Amino acid sequence: MSVADDPEKVTAAQKKVRKKKQEFADDLRSVLAAGAGRRVLHEALNRTGVFAVNTFTGDALSTSHNVGKQDIGRWLFREIAAADAAAIGLMMEKDTGNDE
Repeated sequence: MSVADDPEKVTAAQKKVRKKKQEFADDLRSVLAAGAGRRVLHEALNRTGVFAVNTFTGDALSTSHNVGKQDIGRWLFREIAAADAAAIGLMMEKDTGNDE
């Protein structure tokens, strides 16, 4: 009998997943609460090319690599926005030199 065959196990597994997501969001909010944390995450997003206009290089392997990096950046951006939408604006202030 698999977990999917037992409604109680399914419910327990779903609870575990929700708890893990909530813990991740809480941890991310803690990181975002500090200027240093926002700066590090902003740099990580920059390095993934998530803000780049064009990732296509003309070379299939290089383009695939760049698109994969952007996928990670988009995931991180969505997680940050879900955890603390106001932090996005604070992180962007880094580029203008207005960060704390």
